[in-house]
Amino acid sequence: DTDIHRDGWGIAFYEGRGLRSFHDPNPASDSPIARFVSEYPVLTLNMIAHIRYGTQGKTELANVHPFQRELWG
Repeated sequence: DTDIHRDGWGIAFYEGRGLRSFHDPNPASDSPIARFVSEYPVLTLNMIAHIRYGTQGKTELANVHPFQRELWG
């Protein structure tokens, strides 16, 4: 089970020269993507993760952090 932060989650990290990013609008406790990431051998110096407690907007993939935007795009 999860607490109030049940409105999605996301994680992003650098692996070598590439960026890996995983997002899911479902609770991390019920997510096959979270299970995959937890079993993946992450070797990085830079990582950010977020679990969402939605107070604005719908519970959908577009509202899950960490957000990604194209620079100057």
